[in-house]
Amino acid sequence: MLTGRGRAFVGGADIRELGQPLTPFLPDLLAAIEGAPMPWIAAIGGVAPGGGLELAMACRARIATAGARLGLPEVGLGIIPGSGGTVPLPLLVPMAAAIALATGASRSAPIGRWLWGWWTGWLPVIC
Repeated sequence: MLTGRGRAFVGGADIRELGQPLTPFLPDLLAAIEGAPMPWIAAIGGVAPGGGLELAMACRARIATAGARLGLPEVGLGIIPGSGGTVPLPLLVPMAAAIALATGASRSAPIGRWLWGWWTGWLPVIC
């Protein structure tokens, strides 16, 4: 079970760190989670922008609070999500939702907005 603390699941990248080598390298981490023999579950309470959304998509199951919000804010800056978040997105959510998030038309959205079928369940309280 992968959870966040406080108001965020995982906050994503700090825009001031772009271009700097970071460890762990997020695409490698996502590949390890996707290929893990045991399933990873993302328990999302609060916000999951950018890398946080990509991390949730790498997990086999996702549960969230009703107030959880997610998005790809980097596309609003003209930056393509660094870990390939636009690739699995349309496979997991309705196409209209994927387009809105991937083009920046929706910077952040409550999970319930599209009643996304990729959420395994809802948590009554913040995780």
